[in-house]
Amino acid sequence: MHYTEQAWLAPAALIFYLFLLPIAISFSLELWQWWKRQRENVLQYDMRHEQQQQHLHFVANISHEIRTPLTLISAPLKELIEHNEMNAHDRELLNVMQRNVVRLNHLAEQILNNNNHDHDDRVLKVTMGDIGTFVETIVSNFRFYVHEKGLTLTFDKQTDGKAGFFDMEKIEKIVSNLISNAIKYTPEQGEIVVRVIVNDNSADIIVKDTGIGITGSKQREMFRRFNRLDVSAISPQAKGFGVGLHYAQCLAFLHRGRIIYEPNIPQGSRFTLSIPYTQEAYSEEVQEIAETIAEEQTSQPIVTQTTVDEHEETVLFVEDDYEMRSYVTMLLAEDYNVVVACDGEEAMEKLKINLPDIVISDVVMQRMGGFELCRAIKASPDYGYLPVLLLTAKSDLSNRRHGADCGADAYIGKPFDPYYLKSVIASIIENRRRIQRIILNMTPSTMQTEQDAEQQTLEQEPIMSERDRTFLASLHALLDNHLSDSDLNVNAIAQELGVSYSSLYARVKDLTGQTPQNFVSTYRMNIAKELLQTHNYTVSEVCYKVGASSQSNFSRTFKKQFGMSPSSV
Repeated sequence: MHYTEQAWLAPAALIFYLFLLPIAISFSLELWQWWKRQRENVLQYDMRHEQQQQHLHFVANISHEIRTPLTLISAPLKELIEHNEMNAHDRELLNVMQRNVVRLNHLAEQILNNNNHDHDDRVLKVTMGDIGTFVETIVSNFRFYVHEKGLTLTFDKQTDGKAGFFDMEKIEKIVSNLISNAIKYTPEQGEIVVRVIVNDNSADIIVKDTGIGITGSKQREMFRRFNRLDVSAISPQAKGFGVGLHYAQCLAFLHRGRIIYEPNIPQGSRFTLSIPYTQEAYSEEVQEIAETIAEEQTSQPIVTQTTVDEHEETVLFVEDDYEMRSYVTMLLAEDYNVVVACDGEEAMEKLKINLPDIVISDVVMQRMGGFELCRAIKASPDYGYLPVLLLTAKSDLSNRRHGADCGADAYIGKPFDPYYLKSVIASIIENRRRIQRIILNMTPSTMQTEQDAEQQTLEQEPIMSERDRTFLASLHALLDNHLSDSDLNVNAIAQELGVSYSSLYARVKDLTGQTPQNFVSTYRMNIAKELLQTHNYTVSEVCYKVGASSQSNFSRTFKKQFGMSPSSV
């Protein structure tokens, strides 16, 4: 029994322990190394993820900045196309520029929507159309570039107008890349030919040139990513990163087709994109059927413009980009007084000097952005009535919701249509003017009638908030108590209402569109008209009741407001 209890200390057991010890130590070390590697992998993953997010954020910001100069190109172009009388050649050049601005804007939107960008490139969105007409539109975008370089660009289609199925976006990317490369690597006096051939079940797009060509040893590598084919010595002006052909071939494979290269005899290159052209080949991807796409590529939106009396209204435009400030100022100066500010903080200072009729602000600015500015304006007792229009490249749904949460009255994305912008501004101001005219001519009796009508018609939206209605009723009551007091001034009104002069000014300007002094005069005349309509008072009696300094002044003011003399009421 004693031997059994001491067996774990027996020499054989000790030898066994000595044998297990290095194994245990080795296992422990291995386990520790494994844990260390796992920890490093997690840290590296977090670091890569952070770097990726920073890169995506950087790219999104760059794309956002791209859309500002795009607006400065797009908006003047639309004005030139709309108004200028020009020959067909010049108009076609403007149309080419406009189509490419639309294309650049679409690419910028893809970058901004980076969460869906990669997925979109792996999904076909097949529509029905004439691929010959579509490619012809793409080719026309390059004609000015070709002319500048001294090349000849020829387009030929053998399609008989036969419609088929293809992804417009991906075909545009592939063909644009092939044509761009052909122009890049073809010397002056060279020739480029683009041909579209439609067969029974497929379509071939051929781009051939008389350029420098690709040597036999490099033909096997041309579709590899970042491969430049060592052409810099032959054509030093040809810049690039070697991504285009690789990307184009990937899009071709996604399109159930491929790009084939052949030497162009006697000189140059010949690229042939072959894709299926039938609905059966894309049965799972067909999302929308359209009979033609030519009109979609060239159509321009038509916006009805509302006219505004010259320089009666003031616009405060807040934008940190100098050229954008200059352009919008020039665009709006015909109809409005334009006050500009570089950021939200400067805008708040400008509001203290000159109250505008509307504030238009960019969103992304250095010191105070558009969202913060909008929130500050809407929370202010002095400026909360001002309509705010946010003008920005960040026009996705989440940013629109953010703008609505801040109290923005409208949200327009960049690049914007100049006529649409002017139409929105005019509409907002005119709606406010219409409501202000109603409120300006209210008296206690007409305000009660308007409130009763609102209660009877549940669908009708009140023209005033309860807070504004209470303020206006208090102001009416004060003026009624001092109606015959010709010495009543704005400071006394503010003191009796318990508000500052600036707050009174802002509230009255918001509700009626007039200064407090002008509003008091208008209100006196409205009450005078009601008294005269009862036929219980003479003109001189009414003149005294409303605090007019003299009957002649009363008659003159009454006629100016209502277009008739007091005696004719």
